[in-house]
Amino acid sequence: MAAKVRDLNADKLFKIAKLNLRGRAKEWFKRLQPVLADWAELKTLIVQKYGNVDTDDIRVKLDAIKQEPKERVRKYFERLDKLFQRGRIPDAEQPRRFLGKLRPEIRKLCVVRTFANIEKLVGATRARKGTGGTWRNSIRTSEGGTGGRS
Repeated sequence: MAAKVRDLNADKLFKIAKLNLRGRAKEWFKRLQPVLADWAELKTLIVQKYGNVDTDDIRVKLDAIKQEPKERVRKYFERLDKLFQRGRIPDAEQPRRFLGKLRPEIRKLCVVRTFANIEKLVGATRARKGTGGTWRNSIRTSEGGTGGRS
């Protein structure tokens, strides 16, 4: 089917998509129809509202990914972040996914804190030079605090 779809022009794709909508998607489309003009707009709105077809595959990959035994936290995060971006994973879901598959000795030091966003969480997991290189020292100094609960 995908090969056949690639051979169609945007106008035909738009017409086919309109004819194949069902249920809530069809009702949603009816409300948009006066302002919706072409396939590119429809495709963008469908992906925004219902997600990308690849999202399920990306979620399966996210469920399987974990920090490897000698992998640095930053490398682990970079692997995850690529999937977060491709799958348009909501910001609120990212810290849970990140923490869930960290090595246990690192994770246990992070879950006692609340982080404003995933970047602060990633920063708190990295050992910093001049702190003795321990995870505990890294967490204590990552936000200029004493490592207490935030």
